[in-house]
Amino acid sequence: MIQDQIDGLIKSAILNKQAPALRAYRGVKAAFTGYKTVKNAKPLDEIAEINIIHKMISSREDSIQQFKAAGRIELAEAEEDEIKYLKSILPPDVSEEDVYAYAVSIITEKGMQNMGKYIKILKEEFPTADGKMIATIVKSLL
Repeated sequence: MIQDQIDGLIKSAILNKQAPALRAYRGVKAAFTGYKTVKNAKPLDEIAEINIIHKMISSREDSIQQFKAAGRIELAEAEEDEIKYLKSILPPDVSEEDVYAYAVSIITEKGMQNMGKYIKILKEEFPTADGKMIATIVKSLL
């Protein structure tokens, strides 16, 4: 699990004096801690960890657009550096071909009313896959 690696990554970033990596890894640790302490929180499993990091990356991508629009290139570059480190701790992405092949094998009933059912099955099978990609594949097969 990513949670088990974070302390080692933080220590390494401190020793190597990598400020962007340190900010990214400390942010991940804080997000994991926040997730665990929320009332009625679900257990922090690998899927939840991946989802948290994906949200952090998405947030930083939005910030990059806003910084560039405001002419703050140095801040945008700092966010890009953090994204690089966040992506490095994620497991490899699932290929679109793998998702498509599995979708073809499970889709037996045609019709848009079954779209949600198949998206749910695919998300359970490929928890790290992009939701938009899964929806597009299912829609094309129905």
